[in-house]
Amino acid sequence: MYIIRNKPDINTFITRIDNCLTEKDFELYNEIDKEEYILVKECFENNINYYTNRAINPNGKTYKTIKYQIQYNDFIIKKFKNDKNTNKEEYLKKVEDIKKDNLQIQKDMIDVIDKWYQLKDYNDYVEYRGIKYGIII
Repeated sequence: MYIIRNKPDINTFITRIDNCLTEKDFELYNEIDKEEYILVKECFENNINYYTNRAINPNGKTYKTIKYQIQYNDFIIKKFKNDKNTNKEEYLKKVEDIKKDNLQIQKDMIDVIDKWYQLKDYNDYVEYRGIKYGIII
């Protein structure tokens, strides 16, 4: 295997978990009344307040409040769209395991990068997970 002539990049090995669901997301999703949400959204599209059954001004405070509520609920529902049958305990345990693995990778990469900086010869290299990293001359 050839030697990569660059400093090891931690992002190559880290698993991204930015969009993972949290326990709070599970709680919020369970609080949303799906049937009411659909009715509120349909009324909103027709500029009607679902709760009072009155017309609403598209530039008014009520309109903006309902719009914010619908957007927020959309955001939570879309997060669950791909994970409809997700078991909360299993999912959160899996995310926690990924976080632990990422911490271990970060610790390992600090050591690997320190060793990489100490390389003196062009033929020397540091190996991490089967990939060889050499110095740039």
